[in-house]
Amino acid sequence: MPFEDKKKSYMDTLFSIATLLKRWQVEIQNKDVDKNYMLRRLNQWIEQLESLKHEIMMGRDKWKY
Repeated sequence: MPFEDKKKSYMDTLFSIATLLKRWQVEIQNKDVDKNYMLRRLNQWIEQLESLKHEIMMGRDKWKY
């Protein structure tokens, strides 16, 4: 399926990730968190972004060839 057909889905995913990051920022400002918590949460965001990147690239490969 062409990238343009799935663009809204990708944008929705990015918006939800951005919303979660903003919530996380507020959360760490409002309470004392440790280094392990921050690293664990950062790894979760990285995994979500890598998943989205992979999905976009696979979609692009399907219509590119």
